[in-house]
Amino acid sequence: MRVALLMSIALWGACARSFPVWSPERLSSTPIRVVGDGESGVALSCSHHVAAVMLQQPVRVDDVAEWRVMCETCAGGLARAAEAPIASFDDDYVVVVPLGAGLSPRQVVVSSEEGVDVVTVDVEDGAAQATKEFGVAILLLGRRPNQLAVVVRDQERGTERTAAIYSPE
Repeated sequence: MRVALLMSIALWGACARSFPVWSPERLSSTPIRVVGDGESGVALSCSHHVAAVMLQQPVRVDDVAEWRVMCETCAGGLARAAEAPIASFDDDYVVVVPLGAGLSPRQVVVSSEEGVDVVTVDVEDGAAQATKEFGVAILLLGRRPNQLAVVVRDQERGTERTAAIYSPE
C-alpha cells in the first residue's frame, strides 16, 4: 500500500512537471496564422509579457543559460521564468521581440519569401498604453535550415519594421 502511494505521488509529480508554466501549451496566447507557402513549424507559440527594462533590439535565446540571463535582464513579468525555461532548445529557440511602449501582439503571421521564413508580429495598442509599459513578444520558433526575418507591423498606424534577420545555424 505504501509503495503504491509513493508511486502515485512520484507519477503525479512527474506529470505536473511535464507542462511547466512556460511551456508552449500554456504560452500560446497569440493566434498564429500561416499564409501562402509559409511552413507550419516555423512559429510554435507567441506570448505577450511586460519587461521592466526596455529592449533596444530583439534577443535570440539558444540555450537555458541564455534564457536565464535574458529573464534576469528583463525581469518584470519574466522574473519567474528563469527557473522554468520555455523550451528544451534542442529543436527550437526563442526570440524576444520588443514591441514598443503600450503595444501588444494581436496575431503572428508566418510566410515565406524567396526561401526566407518571415514571422510578422502584428501589434495593437494594449491596455498598457496608459502606463507605457514595455511590451515584448516571446516567440518560440522551430529550428529550420532557412534564414529567418522577424517583422513588427502596426496596421492601425500603417508602419512596419524588420526587427531582426537570423541566419540558420
